[in-house]
Amino acid sequence: MTHFPVSVLEKVRFADLDSFGHLNNSVYFTFFEQARIAYMKALDMLDGAGPKGSSFILLETRCRFLKPCFMDDELLAQARVSRLGDSSAEMEYRILRGEEAVAEGSGVVVYYDYATSRKATIPAAMREKVAAIEGQQP
Repeated sequence: MTHFPVSVLEKVRFADLDSFGHLNNSVYFTFFEQARIAYMKALDMLDGAGPKGSSFILLETRCRFLKPCFMDDELLAQARVSRLGDSSAEMEYRILRGEEAVAEGSGVVVYYDYATSRKATIPAAMREKVAAIEGQQP
């Protein structure tokens, strides 16, 4: 099983359900986001509710829905970085109910400089932080 170093526990609420009583498809993306934000916090990119000078921002995301989820299900949303480019990173997500995968996804984040309103090269120090979280040599 692939290693996902960052995890967030989520519980399905009544407001998360669609008219069929299943977890609404949009909420899977919210759970991916929660895992991504936990990853960014682990990188020390977020101070309180906002970004510091540069941060990763979401470019695209995808989800494969594997199993339906229901009210009160406890789900573990997980994130990992699978590839670092010059100014972007590919992330993978997984949502587990116990040991069972209920959704898998991926996305691309871009390293963004808020001062210049442009993408930026991922600095060596940030690459080292990602490698440390992923349990890899930089």
